[in-house]
Amino acid sequence: GSATPRKLKLIAKHSYNNMTVLYRTESTGDGRGIRPRTYNNLADLLQDYYRLRVVKYSERKILVIQEIDQDIHNMSERARFILTVIDGKLAVHNRPEVEIFTNMDRMNFQRKLLDVVKTREFTKERVDALHANIERKRQERINLETIRPEQVWYGEIEEFVIEYCRREKCQRSTLES
Repeated sequence: GSATPRKLKLIAKHSYNNMTVLYRTESTGDGRGIRPRTYNNLADLLQDYYRLRVVKYSERKILVIQEIDQDIHNMSERARFILTVIDGKLAVHNRPEVEIFTNMDRMNFQRKLLDVVKTREFTKERVDALHANIERKRQERINLETIRPEQVWYGEIEEFVIEYCRREKCQRSTLES
């Protein structure tokens, strides 16, 4: 006979009964930190998986919001430093570093700004771009706050399916079709 997918073992039949998953735990009596759980059907396993994953998406959402807040803070401080120098409230040209740092400390600036802000950032275009970036980050934060973790998860699954179909050059199917 000819080589068929079944003969080549490219297709296999699997049973989804009596599935065991090992879960990590904080502490168990045996000290291993592992708890087995047996599932008799796929729906129960997927339901538990969902409950575990949605918690992780909630935790990730909190971390991403914290990162965005830090980005907004850093960019705002950078903008405040640049505008303070532009407005002449902080003179940095041809002055001893000790005097500059004393003034920066008094104005609550981090000293590293003197090293990381480049001269080109004092142009109007760069200042405007920095303010636009701050506003984009604020909007990103607002958008992230309003979305539920389940929506983020679903969106990522959608992105994966779209990219998979694009790469594999396949027709996207849905449950309805």
